[in-house]
Amino acid sequence: MMNYERREIQDFDIRISGYINFVLSEGLSENSMDRLDGMMSVINGAPPPVSLGVIKRELELLRNEVILEMNFYCHCCGRKKKGKRDECEACLKPEMMPETNVT
Repeated sequence: MMNYERREIQDFDIRISGYINFVLSEGLSENSMDRLDGMMSVINGAPPPVSLGVIKRELELLRNEVILEMNFYCHCCGRKKKGKRDECEACLKPEMMPETNVT
């Protein structure tokens, strides 16, 4: 786990914090972030002051700190499964929930 106090003193940049807050609150994808970066370049006439690579690295660090473990459960019996799309070993039903499938 990362020591937030140490990071705040040494590496804090309000622009990075603002950008990350915007990305997370708006639910932007990496493709949208790329497009936003390009738009900022056009509007400002220069590349953004904070590179997209820095933002992506910070987001990855946040994900690694927050998501410690992922578990998947059967929607019929509630038992733990090995993976998201694996069949439940107890009731032998695949995960076929409409909200998890894109058509």
